[in-house]
Amino acid sequence: MLRVFLVQRGGCSFVTKVMVAQLKGAEAVIMVDHPESEYTSATINRIVVADDGHGHAVNIPSILIAKEDGGPLLRAARDPENSVVVELAWFMPPDHVVLVDMWMSSGSVTQQRFMRDFAPKRAALKGAMQFVPHYNVFSITAGGKDEQTCEQDPNGNSYCAEDPDGPGPVTGLEVLNENIRQLCIHELYTADQTAEVSNAGRSQNRVQYAKEYWDYVSRISKCAIDGVDPKHAFGKTCSHRIMRENGIDVDKVEECAAEDRYGKSGKLRTSRRNWAWSTRAVRINGWRYTGEVDADLITRAICSAFITLPDACKDLVEAGLQQPQVYGSDGVTFSDVLTVLLITAPVGLIAACIYKRSLLNHMRLSLREEVMLEVEAAMGAYKQMG
Repeated sequence: MLRVFLVQRGGCSFVTKVMVAQLKGAEAVIMVDHPESEYTSATINRIVVADDGHGHAVNIPSILIAKEDGGPLLRAARDPENSVVVELAWFMPPDHVVLVDMWMSSGSVTQQRFMRDFAPKRAALKGAMQFVPHYNVFSITAGGKDEQTCEQDPNGNSYCAEDPDGPGPVTGLEVLNENIRQLCIHELYTADQTAEVSNAGRSQNRVQYAKEYWDYVSRISKCAIDGVDPKHAFGKTCSHRIMRENGIDVDKVEECAAEDRYGKSGKLRTSRRNWAWSTRAVRINGWRYTGEVDADLITRAICSAFITLPDACKDLVEAGLQQPQVYGSDGVTFSDVLTVLLITAPVGLIAACIYKRSLLNHMRLSLREEVMLEVEAAMGAYKQMG
């Protein structure tokens, strides 16, 4: 039997409470919402439990429940004559239409690669999946504001995005503007789709898909983070070129990006306050996805969340499991091998040099990105503690 700790929310962060319980021998934690909370059993899932920078030290399961559900548990646990038996079941909640929330940065090389790989899978699931993009925006104190990383509203509030290449040519401010452009493209070109899965006689869930958005994000990697040519470097000029190539109205997108940036429902303000547990987070049907952010793995997770598996999932999952075929040979002579080696050796040497250079550039960008993620996590923890 597992040792399950029952604790009440408040006083310190969720992660700290779970970490302390783990140190005291807990094998699972049930967190009861505080008595003054307005959340109910129906709305408690709206809370996104953020990581305060110490989540990597927690390796036990935990759950947050509403005060109305936790009240009886707390009363029973306080009675020394009672013994409380709790069963915790962990699963991906199924639905007829799967809702996917994703937090990301437009300036992340790994995120660009993921979006490019995931775009055809998203197209295949357009009538069965709802996708909501979120872009990481954070704030720093006025004294630490960097004009290359942040912008300010008239009230002095800062809105910042990660700098993907450190001292390189791309700035956090350019990433911030690209984040907004992508949000606007998704907003302007989202269209209703015919649901592919029956909802068992109930009202159909609203299913939407933005083809132009996915065409755009799957090609934005052409605007290179380390690009030397201004026409192909990450930023406004290259972004507009990709938009025109995909039939997107540049003027409408820029108009959308300029209006209501800081208002109550503005894109920057909404993004800044809508943080997840990670800057590369995925939520499926309201539940946290904890696996690797890989196009095939996330597709499998999405498909596991359907009540009735759509035909597209059957094809996508099977395609992801296919192994490359190995063909036999009728045999070759020594002279054939020697000829092939003489021809391919110079080509291989050139390819190795090109690959080495490309690998070094990729490693630099990945390292810079990891450093920025650590900085953002630290800023987020500082903000929460304050």
